[in-house]
Amino acid sequence: MKLTILIEKSEDGWLIGQLAEHPGAIAQAQSLEELKVSLAEAFALLLESERDLTLARYRSEGVSFFTEPLMFNADEATRFAPAS
Repeated sequence: MKLTILIEKSEDGWLIGQLAEHPGAIAQAQSLEELKVSLAEAFALLLESERDLTLARYRSEGVSFFTEPLMFNADEATRFAPAS
């Protein structure tokens, strides 16, 4: 999956990055490689938190459900998209 990082450089030289696809994922670092690692970690934590909140809501509402893992590859998912 390819994501887009919006990057600003602060006055003191730090790089501040935010994912365009999920603006809640924000990180800062002194190098581009560190920023990429920090943003990947932030995004993973954000997804985990959203999953936990959704599961808690379903449970509190008494919804009957089960879970199934999904390995997502955006490049392969587009193969199944309807043609324009």
